[in-house]
Amino acid sequence: MRSICAILIVLMLFVFIPIKVNAEDTPHDIPFTGEISYDYLDYAKMSNVVNLGDIAFDDEYIYYTEYDETAGFGYEKKDDVGNYQTRIYKKRLDGKGEPIVILDETDDLYYAAVRNIIISNGRVYFSAIPHEYGFLLETDNFFQWLFSMDTDGNDLRIELRDDMGTIYIVDEMAYYYREFLGDIEPGFIEYDIKAETFRDVCDEYGIYNLVTDDLVLLNYYSDNYYFYTDSPKEGIKIIDRKSGEVLFFMADTSADFLFGDYLISRSGELINIKTLETKDFVKLDEDSFISDMTVYKNKLYYLFMKRRPREYESTKMLISYDFKTGQSLIEKVFFRNEINETEYFENMLYSAPNGVYIYTPDGFVTCIIK
Repeated sequence: MRSICAILIVLMLFVFIPIKVNAEDTPHDIPFTGEISYDYLDYAKMSNVVNLGDIAFDDEYIYYTEYDETAGFGYEKKDDVGNYQTRIYKKRLDGKGEPIVILDETDDLYYAAVRNIIISNGRVYFSAIPHEYGFLLETDNFFQWLFSMDTDGNDLRIELRDDMGTIYIVDEMAYYYREFLGDIEPGFIEYDIKAETFRDVCDEYGIYNLVTDDLVLLNYYSDNYYFYTDSPKEGIKIIDRKSGEVLFFMADTSADFLFGDYLISRSGELINIKTLETKDFVKLDEDSFISDMTVYKNKLYYLFMKRRPREYESTKMLISYDFKTGQSLIEKVFFRNEINETEYFENMLYSAPNGVYIYTPDGFVTCIIK
C-alpha cells in the first residue's frame, strides 16, 4: 500500500507546462543539429566525471572504484591520521570473467578514494590527494595529483600537481578550474599533458559541469560570494573549448549538464538553447529533490527523493524521461527507514554502453538498467 501511494504521489508531479524563458540573452550560432538523438556515449563519458568520476568506460571494459570495506579499501579509517586505501577495477562490458584490479591499494601516493577516472587515448587517468594535503590534517586546499596508467595498470605516471577540483581529459588536454595557488591567479585552465604547457581558457568563477570535444558548460557567478550568500547571482554559459568564445549565455538560471539542444537542471527543468523555451520534466516541492541524473540511450534517468515532512523516512525512485515523447516512467521504487551515511554514494548514477550503473548502500557498483 505504501509503495502504491508513493507512486501515485510522484505521478501527480509530472505535469508538463511549456513556458517562455524570460531572458534578454540570445543564443549564438552553436554547432548543434537541433536533434535530441545525440550519441549519448560522448556525453556519458564527461557527465560521469561530474558525478565524482567513479566509473569510466571504453569499448570493452568499465573502470570503477568501490567503497565496501570487505574489498580491503573504502572509507574506513586505516590509521590514526585518517589515511584511506583505494583500488581501481575493470570488468568486461559483456559480463564475462571476473573483475581485475589494475590499481591496488597503496599508502605511498594518496590518502583518499580515487576520483576523476577518465579513459582517453588508451590510458586511464585519475586524480587523488596526497597525505600531506589531507582533509583530516586540515590542510586541504584541493591540491591534487593527476595520474595516468595504461589500461592494464602498468606505466603509472604523475602527470600534474596543481590546485584543482574536477578534472576533464579531452584530446590529451586536461581541463580544470584552478583555485588560487601562490602568485597564480585562479581560472579555468587547459593543460597540454604532452607539452606540459598551460593555457587560460576562461577566468570566470563558477562550476564547470561539462567539457566535450567542442564545448565547455559553465555555471557562472557574477561575484565570488557564492559560498557566503543565500541567493547568488548566477547564470549559464556555453564556451567554445578551443577558442574560449562564449557561444551562449543566459542569466538567472543554472544547469547540471547539456544533452543535444537541452540544458538539464536538478530543479526539474529542460531548457532548449535554440528556442529559449523551458519545460518541467518533474515538479518538485520543498520535500522532494533530484539527487542524481544521467543519460542512457536518449533517455534521462534520475533519482527522485521524497522525504516526509519532519520525519527521516524517505522514498527514492529511479525515473526515466523520454526526450522524444516527453513521457516519464518509474523504473524502480526504493523505501528507506532512515537516510544513512552511505546515502550520498549510493545516489550516484553513471552511464556506460551496456546500461546505467549505481552504487548500492554497501558501496558496490551494480547495473540497474540494461
